[in-house]
Amino acid sequence: MSNDTCQGTQRYGDTLRISWRCQPTARTCQVEVWWKDSLIMPATLDAQHPKAQFSAADESDPRQQVKGEFQLDALAGELELVYLSYPGGEVRHQRLCPREGPSPPIPPPEPVDDESLIGPAIIGPAARDLFPYVFLRGWPAAPSSQATDRFVRYPGADTCLAGDLRFYCQLLAIDRTAPNAREAMMQRSAQFIEGRLASAGKFVPDAAALAPPFDSFASLRAKLLTQRPLTLASVVDTTTSMLGMTWQDIADYLASAAFATECDQAWQSLFALIIESGYDRGGLAQLIGSVVMAALLQRLTQDPNAPDPAQWSASRLGDVLEATVVLPGPAFPLPPAGQPDRLSAKPSVLPFAIGELQLVRERLVRYELGEVGHIENVMPGERKTRRHWERQREDIQTQTVAVGEYSSDDLLEGRSEAFEQCAQREIREQFRLDFSTTYGPPQEATAAGYEMQSANPENVPNRQRLEAREALARSVTRSASRRYAHSLSALRSERLRRDLESETGHCIDRRGQQTGCRGVYRWVNAVHRCWIEPVGLRLMLELFIPEPARDFIAARLQLSGTSLNRPMPLTAAGVDTFEDIAIEPGSEAYYATLAARYGVNNVEPPPPATQTQSVVFETDPPVSALVLTLPEGYLARQATVLFASTDPAQQARVSVGGAAAVVGQSPVPAQAPAPAIALAGQRGTLPVAFALTSGDSSGPTALLDHRSSDTPGTSGSLEIIASRRGPSRFTLTVQIQCDASPSLLARWRSQVYARLQEGYRQQLAAYLDATGIRQQPNWQGDQLAWRTIARDETTRRGLREFIEVARNRTGQVGRIHRFLPALAVWLERVLEWPRMTVSFVDCLPESGLGQDRVIAGPDAGLAGFLQASHARVLLPVAPGRELTVLYYLATGVVWNDSDTLAPTLDATVAGDGDSSAGCGSRWIDVVNAWKEAAGPCRPATSTSEPWHVVLPTTLSVLQEGESLPEFGP
Repeated sequence: MSNDTCQGTQRYGDTLRISWRCQPTARTCQVEVWWKDSLIMPATLDAQHPKAQFSAADESDPRQQVKGEFQLDALAGELELVYLSYPGGEVRHQRLCPREGPSPPIPPPEPVDDESLIGPAIIGPAARDLFPYVFLRGWPAAPSSQATDRFVRYPGADTCLAGDLRFYCQLLAIDRTAPNAREAMMQRSAQFIEGRLASAGKFVPDAAALAPPFDSFASLRAKLLTQRPLTLASVVDTTTSMLGMTWQDIADYLASAAFATECDQAWQSLFALIIESGYDRGGLAQLIGSVVMAALLQRLTQDPNAPDPAQWSASRLGDVLEATVVLPGPAFPLPPAGQPDRLSAKPSVLPFAIGELQLVRERLVRYELGEVGHIENVMPGERKTRRHWERQREDIQTQTVAVGEYSSDDLLEGRSEAFEQCAQREIREQFRLDFSTTYGPPQEATAAGYEMQSANPENVPNRQRLEAREALARSVTRSASRRYAHSLSALRSERLRRDLESETGHCIDRRGQQTGCRGVYRWVNAVHRCWIEPVGLRLMLELFIPEPARDFIAARLQLSGTSLNRPMPLTAAGVDTFEDIAIEPGSEAYYATLAARYGVNNVEPPPPATQTQSVVFETDPPVSALVLTLPEGYLARQATVLFASTDPAQQARVSVGGAAAVVGQSPVPAQAPAPAIALAGQRGTLPVAFALTSGDSSGPTALLDHRSSDTPGTSGSLEIIASRRGPSRFTLTVQIQCDASPSLLARWRSQVYARLQEGYRQQLAAYLDATGIRQQPNWQGDQLAWRTIARDETTRRGLREFIEVARNRTGQVGRIHRFLPALAVWLERVLEWPRMTVSFVDCLPESGLGQDRVIAGPDAGLAGFLQASHARVLLPVAPGRELTVLYYLATGVVWNDSDTLAPTLDATVAGDGDSSAGCGSRWIDVVNAWKEAAGPCRPATSTSEPWHVVLPTTLSVLQEGESLPEFGP
């Protein structure tokens, strides 16, 4: 390597390789990142582009991903790996150039026999993660000194007056409660950027557009961030050197009106670029660096003489140099589009606590002899043969998979996934919500291992804390091993009862020998080494997912043509008895609506309220016979008689059901009502009779022979024999109006009610069959696969909750839908979904409906997922994305620049000042707590001492010698 070139290659794990080549004379660096033998980032860094970020995920397993950031100081020729996260570890602030020589590749670990050394061997099973657990702590309010050092505020936030033309003041003049407030603020921001807004000061796209020396503040800050160590003297020397000014000249400039103008102009442009997210990321980063550097210089020049080195330590200088911009509360966050009251609702995702994530890992290290499995005794001169006939049946194998937690292949290898499952079950049973102790604020929850800590773990010596954590992990793994051994013993006894297809023979022949022989067969145990491995600090988020299995169950039942919606009983529609069935279309208990709800076909409409029966008597034939039958279930109310004759003087005397009337032709208007005869409510049949009379008194005009049963309410018939004399002709019409009887309508209601009840019973039976209440569904597949499905489904529903944050905070549903795939990918990368902790909560509803909603599963773990009304998720944020995620939760907008440049808000987490659990904290408190926890003064956590766990296997071996084992007292 030449003197003016810095190059090297570094491997991280087995799949990641980084190569770099820097030319200090040209002030450029070429960087290549290779992952799984694929080039994922070639980049050239120089003074114009000093940063480069990369991120990639495995398409087959999105949980396997790498991400990182490089930063180049072109003036000093220094290349730094700011942070790197990869499967197996993480790196922060690693200096790559300059260095004394090329970095050799990291050699693979060599196999060792010393069990005290932790790490996988070249040959043999690799280490696995048993379970993670987190020690959590909340955040207090930020002290005033830290709020001053770690945050930068806009100095003119409280100076807006009526008619102020500053861009920020024009934002405040917009009514935030108006439905179009967000659109108006974004439109005003676009006008300011395009120069079409009448404002005090113009928009500057980047730091280069500012007047000197303010234009050099951003590059000065970038230079100071690369200095190690950072001291007050180095800050003063670098500042005076880069600005070309004495310290007194710098102090005079910071107190001048020119500086105030440039600083305010930078803040106004910064606000506009934040509102127009993604418009100019590079210019926004420079403006943020400029205002942060200006705040640091203002703090340093407050002393009229020189800054005191005793008051400006390296950590404090770093805090101010990496201070977070605070967006003023009156204007930020922007109100949601069309729904200004959405911010008053409690967020579905909340920052929960800061956790120290640790993993309990295990690795198979050796096998050893276990308990006695069988003993063979052979006398002298005896030959003993033992034969086994094996028959492997598919039904027995299926039953074994349903009962046990391991497969046959894993058992033959002496290890399986069952150990991990037993550990998970042990945690659930002992700690319920995966971990059992109370911690907070801001939220009340539980976490494993924390119960071993005191109320104030910072006051406990480190050694005692480590011993308590190790004791908890040892207890869980050993309890899981005992559970595993018990399950395996039951499996062994079952195997002895099986019919196997292969024959195995063991023969011990002592014929011709003077001594006997004893063969001791021993089970083989697997010895696993366990240890606690620290992962690092994580910002923990909490979210509640309603009905986490809803979509999963609906999808499975849709494939089988079954609906999971519980049918609503008739009482819920106000139908307690058959008398409540309504015939009015507007009623909730309308019969047609209920028939459609319960899938009842061919429902007859209700009987009409009235019916009319008619009979007509004419002159031809001269003699008529009639039987009048009333409709079934109807009562005769009245009869109407119509009479017409060629003889104007002719009349008729009519008798209907015992009531009589005389009718005839008279010169009345045609529209006059016909004579009506009131009836007594007869049913069945009705007797009718009439007789004709004429104006001629020479003799009778009609002879009526009435032979009928005229008793009201009974069946009967009427025979009428009419005779006439003379040439006159007539027509007599009798109309009977009948009303439906109460029994008829009741009978119809009871029939409809019975059909509706049958339809409800059929739907309820289908629902109970689908949910597994009446019979156990056939859940095919391995239990571990089902648990993976439950976890993946919870992850998918969790992503929806985070997307809902963007909808609620911005109200821009159309824009979010358009960029939904990119937003989902971003959320998968900035959140560590594989390391989330899920607790399923089953809350009974307040009403009586749905309380028997019990969905069966293959085991208790999946059943809890299927039956849960809510899933409580504690989710860690990926390293280097903490401030970015907090900004997203506060605004619903994705921050695509460096995490250290992400601003925060001067508002409460809930957005409305609610002081309920967790919501009373401010975003500033959360950011300050994270900076405090992740600072350089945090003590490093080392890997714990390992311990061993012994697990039984199905392997057996004939031991050397015939002595029986002794295991001690």
